[in-house]
Amino acid sequence: MISLRCNVNKCINNSSKVCNAENVNIVGGDSHTSKDTCCYTFRENSFKNSLSNLSSLDYFGELKQIFNSSSSTQVETRISCDVKSCYHNSLGNCTAQNINVVQSFNNDRSGICCETFIEAY
Repeated sequence: MISLRCNVNKCINNSSKVCNAENVNIVGGDSHTSKDTCCYTFRENSFKNSLSNLSSLDYFGELKQIFNSSSSTQVETRISCDVKSCYHNSLGNCTAQNINVVQSFNNDRSGICCETFIEAY
């Protein structure tokens, strides 16, 4: 299982620093740094987004978080990755065991980065 930690407090999928989205999509083409990557799944926490997000939640993961005090609960989220230059990208899927999504300096989706990114050589 993958440990998916989210440090983006204003994301609707963030539940106690764990992403509760059923599918996560990291984009970034031929990135050279983690700041060039982007969590395309990010949605601003708002009432409108809360209603439209109900169908994409990982409900089993949510229940596990309720009964677990750890800040990096193991989740069964599918993580797709189109960052061709990332070491962890295997045929469009992320193979990293510990993934950390963070917010850099921007306030939009482009500022939500995959800190786990390692450039492949």
